[in-house]
Amino acid sequence: MELGPFSIQTDKLRLSGYKNSVRHGVPVIALHGWLDNAASFLPLCNYLNLDRPFYAVEMAGHGWSEHRPSSSSYHLVDNVVDIAVFIDSVLEQIDDAGEKVTLIGHSLGGIVCSFLAASMPEKVDKLILLDSLGPLTDEIENVLPQLKKAVAKAAQTRESKKTIYPTKEMAIRVRMMGIGKVSKEAAQLLIERGTEEVEGGYIWRSDPKLLAPSMVRFSEKQV
Repeated sequence: MELGPFSIQTDKLRLSGYKNSVRHGVPVIALHGWLDNAASFLPLCNYLNLDRPFYAVEMAGHGWSEHRPSSSSYHLVDNVVDIAVFIDSVLEQIDDAGEKVTLIGHSLGGIVCSFLAASMPEKVDKLILLDSLGPLTDEIENVLPQLKKAVAKAAQTRESKKTIYPTKEMAIRVRMMGIGKVSKEAAQLLIERGTEEVEGGYIWRSDPKLLAPSMVRFSEKQV
């Protein structure tokens, strides 16, 4: 299945990624993992021959999608609202799409997709989760310590500096050994999509604020 880049300005923010050229049928929306980008779905698409629209979407702060304002934080559930609005935008553009979509989510994307399916089941035809069954949970007594840590980090006025990699090859090697180790081929896809050239080398396009700790976590009962 051939994919090309896209960018859609929703009522919330601009989201980018890859899509095919099909304009009929129930759309498939795919969401990547934390600090990854839409290129993570390219290998999978080599095995798919879909006769309906496919969108690999980059969540806010990832890949080529818009970053949140400097005064904002990246809360997990904000992604749910972003993608819900994105889905509405897609359904308006697709011929005979109906009112439902199929969701594919990997890791963080799977968490967001599961929240979407729970909060708007009338719009979800199928839910496919890869390496994901829900968010990290925490005990009630850890709510305050987690909040203290997150507030202290968010209150820092000094911006985090992005690491500059002298070559793409070095960036690829670092990504291969990062969180969720991947093959060289997979790392190369993520690097090509997820980095930009600056003086002295290459940096990740992703927003450094994505590394900040969560303000709160759900309890096991909530999940």
